[in-house]
Amino acid sequence: MCPFCFASEPYYFHHGICRRCLPYRGASLEEKDQLCVLTQADLSIELTQAQIESAHQIIDHCFSTHVCVEAVCGAGKTEMCVPLIEHCLSRGLKIGWATPRKQIVIELSERLQTYFKDSKIVAVYGSNTEIVEGDLVVCTTHQIFRYHHYFDVLILDEPDAFPFKGNQLLQDLLRASLKGYCVFLSATFDNHQFINFGPIHKIYVNQRPSMEPLSVPIVTMSLWRMILELWFLRSEKVLLFVPTIQTATLFSKILQCRCITSKNEHAAQEIEQFRREQSGILVTTTVLERGVTFKDCFVVVYDAGHVVFDEASLTQISGRVRRGMNPKKGHCMFYVKERSKVVDACINRIQKANGAGYASQG
Repeated sequence: MCPFCFASEPYYFHHGICRRCLPYRGASLEEKDQLCVLTQADLSIELTQAQIESAHQIIDHCFSTHVCVEAVCGAGKTEMCVPLIEHCLSRGLKIGWATPRKQIVIELSERLQTYFKDSKIVAVYGSNTEIVEGDLVVCTTHQIFRYHHYFDVLILDEPDAFPFKGNQLLQDLLRASLKGYCVFLSATFDNHQFINFGPIHKIYVNQRPSMEPLSVPIVTMSLWRMILELWFLRSEKVLLFVPTIQTATLFSKILQCRCITSKNEHAAQEIEQFRREQSGILVTTTVLERGVTFKDCFVVVYDAGHVVFDEASLTQISGRVRRGMNPKKGHCMFYVKERSKVVDACINRIQKANGAGYASQG
């Protein structure tokens, strides 16, 4: 069996070398003792009781088993993991944070650096691999091959997102990076995806810190209603999700607005500029379905029944609405060309989460 990717099938091996993970092989990091640093995060907000309880549960379980925090969009999963990071850094444990998409790595590393000002937070992604070690490593899942048998604790954020989802090699490389256990963070966790990891302790969080219910999407089969919606929201901040890059480019030209896709080389600057503006439309593909927050924005999804969108992605897209501690406005609309089982499943999931959240308050 290959020690790097756990491959055992004979056709992967040539003269004892595993060809399955060969493109991902890199120089192994030297084993070094991690310095114990008494660290206290500088959080600008106070955690809610639900977040504190969840944070304690994570620490209680993640050193003896894998943990999954299945929390609704906007529940504050990042903040719930801050006490775990403090715990690991103060004990000299190697902790990492992996997520499938580069843009989230960039934003998350900057955010965590504001929480841990005296710690070295390192962002590692395709075009940024000069420094790969720090007090806390934040990396894309494609860079996890650099850390063979390295992490005492690894936080895997949004494991059901492309390109990690469905990539068995990346999942096996991630398993090989562990000395200890993994903490999965997701609003749409897929149990079958991680059956090879063994037992996983589940922690459910069905409330946002604001106690606001999740926005249940409005569904329309009228393209004219979607167009009118965009017109009525012309003085608001709107995220317009579309299924393909070609469609995004077309809408961007028609509406004369910004467009962000996986091909955009200046996505970070475009996102920051959109944040600073009071109104406007940003056309995007699923590249912005998770990991980004825009205050008091509205969401419209064109062709929500398209094969590109699944239940998880539509749930995440809906979760862009009414985030933060004091949301003032925002709703979500799905335009579909015909009745969609995926859209129905998304709405059922959101309604179920809202019901569970209010039940726990009672």
